[in-house]
Amino acid sequence: MSAVRLGVLGLVAIVLVACGERVQTIPPAGERKADTPVWDNKDKRFLAPGWTPGNQASWNAQLVDRAQGQNDYAPRK
Repeated sequence: MSAVRLGVLGLVAIVLVACGERVQTIPPAGERKADTPVWDNKDKRFLAPGWTPGNQASWNAQLVDRAQGQNDYAPRK
């Protein structure tokens, strides 16, 4: 009987741990207003080589380059 109780207590503990959720909010340093374009981000954490903040053409070129880097059938540079 003690093995059954131990199994039930273990199952309850696993369920309680699995139901825990951490807060998933954006830190204040990374906030941006919803009405600003995505290529207008001035946050230094998101700077990638070849992209200049505020330039939509370089933003689009960076997205295309990034997508091609994930394409298994594209020839590598």
